[in-house]
Amino acid sequence: MLLELAGYPLRPTRQPGESLAGFVSRHFGTNGHWMPEALHRALSTLYRSEDASAREEAWELICSLTGQASLADRQIWVEERFTLPEAAPRRKGRHWQRAYSSKVRVCPYCLVEHGVHLAIWELPLVDACPRHGCLLVHRCECGNELTWPGMGPDWTCRCGKPLSSLPTRPAPKSLRLLAQTVAAASGLPSPCGSSNSAERIANNLRQTYEVLFWLQGLVALIAETSRIPVPLEHRPGRRVGYLLRDWPDGMEVRVRRLLRFRYRHDQNSLVLLLDDAHPTKRLLDYLANSGKLASVLPADLLQSARAVIEHLGSPIGPAPTLIFNPALSISERQQRLTSLRDWWSDLRDWMEVEDAPTVAPSSPSLYLDSLDARFRMQLINLLVNAARTGISPQCFRRFAVVWPPARPLPANASPEVFIQTLDAQLRTVSTMHLQYIYELACHAAGVTGASV
Repeated sequence: MLLELAGYPLRPTRQPGESLAGFVSRHFGTNGHWMPEALHRALSTLYRSEDASAREEAWELICSLTGQASLADRQIWVEERFTLPEAAPRRKGRHWQRAYSSKVRVCPYCLVEHGVHLAIWELPLVDACPRHGCLLVHRCECGNELTWPGMGPDWTCRCGKPLSSLPTRPAPKSLRLLAQTVAAASGLPSPCGSSNSAERIANNLRQTYEVLFWLQGLVALIAETSRIPVPLEHRPGRRVGYLLRDWPDGMEVRVRRLLRFRYRHDQNSLVLLLDDAHPTKRLLDYLANSGKLASVLPADLLQSARAVIEHLGSPIGPAPTLIFNPALSISERQQRLTSLRDWWSDLRDWMEVEDAPTVAPSSPSLYLDSLDARFRMQLINLLVNAARTGISPQCFRRFAVVWPPARPLPANASPEVFIQTLDAQLRTVSTMHLQYIYELACHAAGVTGASV
């Protein structure tokens, strides 16, 4: 039969930020007892069960024994339930998003300072102490894992060794950031002071885990994009924490830097046409589709995801199907477009001029199942390189003669309007004529179609 905690001679007070399981264990340890197995099962049900009725029943049992009902505990474990409310979380890739109950994790330094087990150590992805920056310890030097049933009085292992004397080591900065982010969003009080609000990435704990799950998917796509083999990360950890630096602008900067590194050897292409199977296309699609999660993701994250797409957006086609080469800076893009516009003016003497008014350029959808779009992009890249490397326009005389009739653009036309008009003119010709123009351009530039 279980006795209420008030029936024991020593009745310690629960400290700010102390975990529910830690308080119960400390209460029994102070009175020289081990935690009863029935009470441990109730705590395990409260922490881990996806059955709402089972959690409610366990909560009532715990409240009746402790004689108190913490609103913060009820909000986290019963009401909000930051873990998945639906079944089969493992199939959804969120099996990490569950609290710990059987395996106890502690910071030895915090145990020395406060003598209590903190609730923040029970939350998923808190593998480091937010205050001391060390890795949490979950195994004694005797080799046994720390568990609540095996927790002796005064925070000792079954072997008798004090947990406050267990060795630990500094955690990587990414894991410290991850722990600080979860701590800031948890709303749990702390004996060492409140968390810094600047470390919050979302409005509450549930939304914070939604962001971390979204970042987990982004990390997986980044691993596909990288040419360097990256081991699969089964739960968000170091690489997700790395994206949290300077949130949320740091994420945008790091994704752009990754893509710039990915295309560092492809400096000759101004624009890239990506098919659906391309890793970069899947990565950019993931960012572009983040807007569909506006109800669960914070606005600053959505804005940073859109900023990556807008940075790579091309004036002649929809991103992320058609993008500027990420290896080129904005100034390099403008310089190449300006060079092409100036170089193109020397070809107009051989071109047929159209008397009809100029039609405003348009950018209809690109059809990747047609070779026309690829020929147009390859031709534009070839012409940009010809202008950039200073190939004489005289070499492109035959090319200019067969160019589709067009009205000359005003001399002060912007590079963006120029490239739009150039692409719009190419859209008016047949596939056979487009391929013929492309072959003439390759011959004039002294390259083969395969090398463009």
